[in-house]
Amino acid sequence: MAKKNQFDVGKIHYLHIRDLAFNYLIPENTLLSRERSESIRSNMEIVKTIGLSEKIIRLLFTVELKAYEKGKKEASATYTTEHLFKVDNIEELSSKNEGEFEIDIALDNTLTGLAYSTVRGKLHEKFIGTLFSDFILPIVKPADLGKPNS
Repeated sequence: MAKKNQFDVGKIHYLHIRDLAFNYLIPENTLLSRERSESIRSNMEIVKTIGLSEKIIRLLFTVELKAYEKGKKEASATYTTEHLFKVDNIEELSSKNEGEFEIDIALDNTLTGLAYSTVRGKLHEKFIGTLFSDFILPIVKPADLGKPNS
């Protein structure tokens, strides 16, 4: 478990966000209704990397969408973004547990929440004019991100 120090938001810097991948595929001769948002399924993966010497936390968000309609082919999309944060006092907010570095849960939730909120907006912008244009990632508690079915 990470140390129980309070983190200072003034020591957190959102260095950048960049798109790593964007794929959108609707098979030829497939007309899926844009009115069928209930037929869109989503899956999200978050990969976190901690660089203590650089004081960097890297979050990779991948969102996968699939649209189904009975008797039709499947449409799909994948969007991956990279988020880099610099935490000036990361050594005070991290610890090693069973060979893995862990960061303070409040810091983790804050960074994940910031990145997730940013992805929600960018995802909506990316899909304007597509079958997935009405899809919006749900609002969730940062602590629930990365858990099954989140």
